[in-house]
Amino acid sequence: MHGPLAMIDQDRPVIAFVGPGAGGDALVPVLEKLHQRRADLLLVGRDLPGSASPRIPLPPDVPEPLTPVLEIMPMQQLACAMAVARGYDPDAPRGLAKVTATR
Repeated sequence: MHGPLAMIDQDRPVIAFVGPGAGGDALVPVLEKLHQRRADLLLVGRDLPGSASPRIPLPPDVPEPLTPVLEIMPMQQLACAMAVARGYDPDAPRGLAKVTATR
């Protein structure tokens, strides 16, 4: 935890996936340290009491094994929006062809 946290300050955006269960619980002390460092923090998933960070909520009562699927969907939308805002075509990524031509 020391190395990655040393890189974080108010100028570094952080997206934290806070799922249900033990994984999300284990993330709470890390999030507290990020708040102390005044990180620009976005939470995806469950709400944390006392947190003023913006949050992308997930539907309630989703079985824990399925939450990673729901967590990644808003990030795919964010990546697409960022690509378009930067003038890139998300349907034509650099160095990747959607169709392989064979002879």
